[in-house]
Amino acid sequence: MSVTAVPPRPVPGDPRPYAFPRFERRTLSNGITLVVAPVHRLPIVSVIAVLDAGAVCDPMGREGLAALVAAMLPEGTATMDGETLALRFERLGASFGASADWDVGVASMTMTRSHLSDALALFAQTLTAPSFPARELERLKAERLAELLQLRTEPRGLADEMTAHFVYAPESRYARPMAGGAAAVEAIVSRDVGELYTARYRAGGTTIVMAGDVTADDAATLLEEAFGLWGGSSPASIAVVDAPSPGSRAVHVVSKPDAPQSEIRVAHVGIPRVHPDYFRVVVMNAVLGGLFS
Repeated sequence: MSVTAVPPRPVPGDPRPYAFPRFERRTLSNGITLVVAPVHRLPIVSVIAVLDAGAVCDPMGREGLAALVAAMLPEGTATMDGETLALRFERLGASFGASADWDVGVASMTMTRSHLSDALALFAQTLTAPSFPARELERLKAERLAELLQLRTEPRGLADEMTAHFVYAPESRYARPMAGGAAAVEAIVSRDVGELYTARYRAGGTTIVMAGDVTADDAATLLEEAFGLWGGSSPASIAVVDAPSPGSRAVHVVSKPDAPQSEIRVAHVGIPRVHPDYFRVVVMNAVLGGLFS
């Protein structure tokens, strides 16, 4: 007879102290807010531009417009096409990307400190002088429509999309897909892209965060050189409707007979990020099952 010994479970160690970098804030001459976190361990700098241009800014019937505007930033500027722009970033060893979520548009870049000045010049061009080529708009629209077709075959994605549709009031932007539905995406034209960009991409509504091997003084000087001629006051505020649907306390069934499995969602309208209990709720959700299980 053999007995298998079960080793005791490991216990958590003592938390190690960590000192967060000191954030420094500046306001540039054109109204851009600058936040710098100097971290000099490695010769690398990450830059993130945050703009008041999220999906909540989408006009009714043009849902997905903010996502398309952000996705088109790498597709060319007034002086170079998208291929040339990508090649120049690559030669600098810099990574660049842009996207939009519900609340903001984001452009980000990471590069070595030695190439920071040249990379910022390219970064500024993508934000201040995008060309929005019509051919690339049609390509990105086609990609989104293909994603929607794929979504219809996946119970998980379909459940996520329909949950928001049932939970929020019909007039709420949150009741419709963040990247837009098929009809809305198909309706978007170049004029819509230009109008949203002009209305929402402005120096006055932009925050640039720089973290890494850079000082606040150097960051401010470099950004004044790259963005100093970009103007525009803060965009108009958007009245966000996040009211629940009158019939949100109900059971909804989305029939998909060919699905290999079923998905269940239990949801209600939550609290906004600025609510004092937000992080308590995040921890509570993790305890209830918000982690890997």
